[in-house]
Amino acid sequence: MGKTLFIGGAHRGGSAVSEAVLAGGFFDATNQIIIADPKEERAERLALAWSNNGVPATGLKEPCETAIEKIMPDRTILSIDTLKPMAQIINTDRVPTQWQLLARGTGANEAVIGLSGTITKGDDQGRRSSAWLIEALGDFIEPQSSRAIRDNLLNADALHIARRKVSVHSARRLAVLDHEPQDIKGGALNLHWGEIAYPLAVQEKHGKKWSETKAQVLDGSNNVDKTFAVALIEKDNVEFFIVEDIRGKRLIRFHLPLSATKASQNSNSGLSSIFGVAAAIGVAALVTD
Repeated sequence: MGKTLFIGGAHRGGSAVSEAVLAGGFFDATNQIIIADPKEERAERLALAWSNNGVPATGLKEPCETAIEKIMPDRTILSIDTLKPMAQIINTDRVPTQWQLLARGTGANEAVIGLSGTITKGDDQGRRSSAWLIEALGDFIEPQSSRAIRDNLLNADALHIARRKVSVHSARRLAVLDHEPQDIKGGALNLHWGEIAYPLAVQEKHGKKWSETKAQVLDGSNNVDKTFAVALIEKDNVEFFIVEDIRGKRLIRFHLPLSATKASQNSNSGLSSIFGVAAAIGVAALVTD
């Protein structure tokens, strides 16, 4: 008997994941799809695309967090425009879930990163870390459409490429949502930068000095991977790091801080069109549309 897949969010994020699943043959056509999105006719249009590819699908024009309570799906993909509902679903609906977001650093030419999580049944740690990270970002990043930054062609291209890469990753992860947490190769949570999906650890930030932060990041909770990522959380601030092992020595290769202060500064200086950019994460990324 086929299983029900719930897709939360039917705009650019949800559409990109759907395209990746269908193009890659990552889904059994005997399953059914239920798609929820409160805006316009997005869910119906995406459901039609699935149906045209031989997969029974239904589109619901309502918020994802209310629709999922009526459905009780077997698996879930979350690519929602707003962060709080995504965290709510992850916290309350204990089904295997794949989620994804995008984020941009400060400035039109700054890096775009992808964030994703593969939460299998019984993976309480992955579920807690996912919800914690998304809630923390949602505390200081206002819902915003990526439409606000697409007038800049560099922004638009970076977001398109990142969304496609992360969506292919999410499509592939559907095949392992029934696995045990320890069997998920490459880490349950990931930071995507360039061509690589780095295993991501989510931690509370301990020190205030850079030396303390650096020591915490390089430790990475004794992460055994040679390359990995860390997200450090404190009030109204999330910092992302990528660590690489070069000839036996761990070095920080990448650092992307996102904070309410920077978001406010960017907004006041007229840069809110690119996400505010600390909040810029909010534009492109945390906002997956």
